Amino acid sequence: MKHKNKNISAFLFLVFLLICNGIFAQTNDTANIPESYIVVSGLHVTGKHKTKDPLIFRELGFQQGDTLKSSELAERLQIAHTLLMNTNLFNSVEMIPTFSEDSTKMELTLDVLEAWQIFIIPQIKFADRNFNAWLHSDQPNKFGRISYGFTFKFGNFTGRRESLAVSLLAGYNYIGNIQYTLPFINKNKTLGIIAGINFSVSRETNYATYDDMAVFYRSENFFSRMEWTIFSGLQFRKNLFTTHQFKILYNNFRYDDTIYILNPGFSQKPYEIQQNIGLQYYLVVDHRNHAPYPTEGYFFDFEFTKLGMNLYDEYPNLYTLRSTFRKYWDLGKRWYVGAAANVYACSDPKYPFYLQYGLGYDRFYVRGYENNLVKTQAYALLKSNLKYAVLPEKTFYLKFIPFEKFNKIPLAVYANLFFDAGFTYDKQFTENNSYSNTALFGYGLGIDLASYYQRVIRFEFTMNKQNDFGVYFSFIAPL
Repeated sequence: MKHKNKNISAFLFLVFLLICNGIFAQTNDTANIPESYIVVSGLHVTGKHKTKDPLIFRELGFQQGDTLKSSELAERLQIAHTLLMNTNLFNSVEMIPTFSEDSTKMELTLDVLEAWQIFIIPQIKFADRNFNAWLHSDQPNKFGRISYGFTFKFGNFTGRRESLAVSLLAGYNYIGNIQYTLPFINKNKTLGIIAGINFSVSRETNYATYDDMAVFYRSENFFSRMEWTIFSGLQFRKNLFTTHQFKILYNNFRYDDTIYILNPGFSQKPYEIQQNIGLQYYLVVDHRNHAPYPTEGYFFDFEFTKLGMNLYDEYPNLYTLRSTFRKYWDLGKRWYVGAAANVYACSDPKYPFYLQYGLGYDRFYVRGYENNLVKTQAYALLKSNLKYAVLPEKTFYLKFIPFEKFNKIPLAVYANLFFDAGFTYDKQFTENNSYSNTALFGYGLGIDLASYYQRVIRFEFTMNKQNDFGVYFSFIAPL
């Protein structure tokens, strides 16, 4: 036996030496090759009508006159292409380098097709948190619990990548939103502004959870809920991948007195008007290859919100933390992997119900529990995907549409397997709810369609910890 172990050890040592020899041999060969450089002698843009040249050049990561390493050129051009596409200003970007005879200089031409920037989009919004919660709810007159209207989007109207979005919806609820963004207001194109107003009124209010499902109170004669939020702020983007955003908020909430009786935890102070001033800091580090449906790169964000500045009788007075890290790998041969870790926490164990976050909003839920709402003071959520590109991104040309901005339809189809897990911490609303303070997990398979103007459609078949099977739909990327 000892002799056999010696042979194995000798073999492993030999393999180690061979690997080291290969590494050092490669290093020595590379070291003997002199690095070459290319000067960016010119930058040009063709095909655009609105967008200002300096704004386009800002996304390149290099300027006219800069010197680039030849070995890094392909990667630098690919990164620049990704950043330009992620501005959502263009349907396509073609990068055309032209080199001098001695390959020491390069002129780069960007041939772009600007995306259409004026939209009037019909909108429907469900009284529940999302489409799946609405579809599977047992509320009577389900189709009466829909708000409908339109969103008007007008972007890049002076060629500076500004955007104005106005939404108006009526029906079951009355909802209005206005948001204006101007990314750059200074010469160095690092500082921008953002401002907006959100308004909603409704006869129905989610005032509690029971059996981990949302419970509603409806007022037949008056609105049970009226909410205002006004905000403005600055955003700072010194480099291409990192954005800092600072906001000041004013919140004004009014609720029917009956709600405070039904759930005393809805607010620890049952004021007729709940109002506060808040500050918010938001950090984004974005290295994804395609923001609406990424397949490679990573994304990190961090949000700190302080509500209540002790300037007057404000309520509540607390802070919240939220952060996400998402990582995407291209495995080759059409295979991709993605994983995301999400965390959330608030400072007050008696956080009012109407502001309390949890698992069940946006993309922050364990798949298999789409119908459930788990209100909590803190949670950790892990989501993962393994997928295969059944149809790699392909552009379909609709010749019967005469407009170039609309007759090119990119489409990609992915089949995927997924596994999610989450854990919540709650000491306030555990009564009549069983999913708090316990591990949840779900798994399944799905089909994702990624298409035009950031559109994503997902169909998923899930199984959760309780062996409950479900079929669900979603309209955003899973991670």
